[in-house]
Amino acid sequence: MYGTFLGCSSLTIAPEIPDTVINMDDTFHGCTNLINPPKIPNGVIEMDDTFHGCENLKEIKLSKNIKIIGSSAFDGCDSLISITLPGSLTAIKDHAFANCDAIVTFSEGEFIKIIDGFIINVKEGTLISFAVRTTLLESTWPFTVVVLSTLSF
Repeated sequence: MYGTFLGCSSLTIAPEIPDTVINMDDTFHGCTNLINPPKIPNGVIEMDDTFHGCENLKEIKLSKNIKIIGSSAFDGCDSLISITLPGSLTAIKDHAFANCDAIVTFSEGEFIKIIDGFIINVKEGTLISFAVRTTLLESTWPFTVVVLSTLSF
């Protein structure tokens, strides 16, 4: 589905995506009026630029199999206020949530914990990322962290 609805600014409700889809890179990039996102198929494990520029998207629940929130996946989603991070998450790449100033809630999925602004996969013992809109002054590292993912900070 690479780039299927790229720049489709009149799209407000995403169509149902078949469970056979494994790549959603750039699928809704630039769909500025998208309000209702699709259910993300379980075969999709990484998302790059998928919802980049979806200015009216308010919330999204990622599939339980997403491992990587890729570069600029939600960049420019000005209205995004809530996102649920799945327990399968192992990395959040650069600019994934750039210009998402409205985010209020990062919901913790199974195995995902947010401690002092750090997003941690406690099952894998991996520090995934430093949470958006958080200022680090001082922190005690949780004993469960054994690996720092690339671009964690």
